[in-house]
Amino acid sequence: MTFECDPPPVFVSWPLDLMLGKAPESLRRAIEVALSSGHVMTPRQQMAYDLFGASFFTVTADARFMMLMMAVETLIEPQPRADDVRRHVFSLIETTERSGLDPAEVQWLTGSLRWLLIDSISRAGRRLARSLGDRRYMSEPAEAFFSHCYDMRSALVHGQLPRPSRDEVDIRAASLEG
Repeated sequence: MTFECDPPPVFVSWPLDLMLGKAPESLRRAIEVALSSGHVMTPRQQMAYDLFGASFFTVTADARFMMLMMAVETLIEPQPRADDVRRHVFSLIETTERSGLDPAEVQWLTGSLRWLLIDSISRAGRRLARSLGDRRYMSEPAEAFFSHCYDMRSALVHGQLPRPSRDEVDIRAASLEG
């Protein structure tokens, strides 16, 4: 199969013997320091690290950005909502269960309502971003940067038109890497 593309493809010759771009000694020291710290990653942190690392091997800006956002989202831990909100949601669940609707609809609705018992990913992500303090990304406070990235992620995942431009996604991905 062939596809028209712009700019046209460029072919290069690459030697078969590859080499690590870091000085081996400094890499060895960095690994030793990491191991001697005694810190063991949680499964959540390990998944985020794996996604972060995998983002360097994606070809497109969209895929790289999505991998980086997944890495961040893996670190998000939604918290239960306030007690009064939870009581209200439980009352909605009970009302739905007694509604007489088709059982499949009741199950679908109550399943969706149960998600309202905890923070949304967006809200919990903003809380995680606030933990970065005064850091700025693309001249934005961390919380605003996360919100813009989350909106872009949603636009890409849900096919919003017009799609964010490749340049816009690439610039956000480069900043998100930090």
